[in-house]
Amino acid sequence: MSPLLINAQILITDLSDGINDQGISIKYIDGAKEPFKGFAFNYYPNGNKELKGSYNRGLKDGKWVWWYPNGEKYKVGYYVKSMEDSIWEWWFSNGQLMKRGKYKNGKKEGRWSEWYENGKLASSFGYMYDKPNGKCLKKYKNGKKQIEIMYNYGIKSGIEKEWNDYGLPKYEYNWKDGLKDGVQILWGSTGLILKKQRYSKGMLHGEFIDYYVDGQKSVIGNYRFGEKHGQWTYNYKDGVIALSGNYRNGVPNGSWFWIRANKSEMVNIDSPDTEWVTKRIKEWESIYN
Repeated sequence: MSPLLINAQILITDLSDGINDQGISIKYIDGAKEPFKGFAFNYYPNGNKELKGSYNRGLKDGKWVWWYPNGEKYKVGYYVKSMEDSIWEWWFSNGQLMKRGKYKNGKKEGRWSEWYENGKLASSFGYMYDKPNGKCLKKYKNGKKQIEIMYNYGIKSGIEKEWNDYGLPKYEYNWKDGLKDGVQILWGSTGLILKKQRYSKGMLHGEFIDYYVDGQKSVIGNYRFGEKHGQWTYNYKDGVIALSGNYRNGVPNGSWFWIRANKSEMVNIDSPDTEWVTKRIKEWESIYN
């Protein structure tokens, strides 16, 4: 009887593709007039079951189960008319839960969570219509936060933060409708701020400060709607001013001061052109790069 039972089992690879009246891909048994209905299987070369799933009118329907080659369960999910639906779960080969989430009409919906093999939470994302929504979180294996971000139907909106695996901040960005808006801060590996700048509707707008790794300010300036505007100052590491002057809508304006690092040149100049200012900035940058 066992050979007959084995022969009665339909393998996924035995099924052929077809198209129904709605233009949707469906499965047939070769030679059959009606779409396939029933269970189908796959097996590993070692004889262990790889998957088991059911079809209705040629479409995936109901519970589907996958296994690892060693026989441990890999994932369990559900289909309705070949679209993922309801709760889906994945496991590591040691039996530890890997991932869990819900589908609705083939799209991710609600809270999706993933775990490390040690059982600690790796990530937790909210979804709405298959797009990230609400607070989304990633963690390191040691349990410390890695990233925390707010989404509104797939668009960044609110605060985005990242930390290193010691718990020190790496950056903090503010978003509004998918555009940077408000204060943006970047930290170095020692926990000191490297950059602080302000955006409005995705453009640099307001105070801009760069720092050396020891916390000293290297650049202080302002932007107005993406253009340098107002007082700008570039400092050497010892705090001595290298270059200082004003911009007006991105163009150097008024009196500018420049002193070379070795003090071989010290200049006060009125209304220099952009090329003159850019050349001094590049020379200043080359000292530390």
